[in-house]
Amino acid sequence: MVLLIRQEQMKNFIPLVIFMISNSKPKIIVVRHGQSDHNIPHIYNSSLNDKVSHLTEKGKEQIKETAKELIKLGVNNKNVSAIYASPFPRTQKTAEILADAGLFDPKRIAVDNRIKEQDAGTLDGKPALEDDNLLKNYGGESYADVDKRIESFLKDLKPKDGEYIIVVTHEKIAKELIRIISGKDKILNTGQFIILNLNK
Repeated sequence: MVLLIRQEQMKNFIPLVIFMISNSKPKIIVVRHGQSDHNIPHIYNSSLNDKVSHLTEKGKEQIKETAKELIKLGVNNKNVSAIYASPFPRTQKTAEILADAGLFDPKRIAVDNRIKEQDAGTLDGKPALEDDNLLKNYGGESYADVDKRIESFLKDLKPKDGEYIIVVTHEKIAKELIRIISGKDKILNTGQFIILNLNK
């Protein structure tokens, strides 16, 4: 089943994107972190060793709205079987805001490096390229490199019927997760999420 929902809760912000779900099957909720400092000038921020990007006030509000929508859909601590987040401050804060809204216990957040930002190599801190697949030429990761760790991550998941796994990650990682799971091309805006059926 594919259901397209457009619901604007904030100006120019649509938290619900696409659902391809069956109530009886396990589901994955892919959440892109809220707007952060590096999103505004559109520069790379892929290293935890350099200046890291944090959520803006707008980004925090985006995630609060996303949490409200997930709660309306019946997502809660009882039917969320696992929560994974990238180690970056912007994704960690996003997960914390979701937890503060009552979606799950913050102690359940597991950090996984396999869903961290695509490595930009020597271009970290610099303006983004038109084609991120070229980052390999600058000591970073190609899409194939990213896919390899995403596939490893998915293989380790233990989905349960009728329950949700929440993954808080970044634009490119979310895009590849969606493509690998559903075969669809979809880019999430900051703070948006998608719910997909997850095969065991």
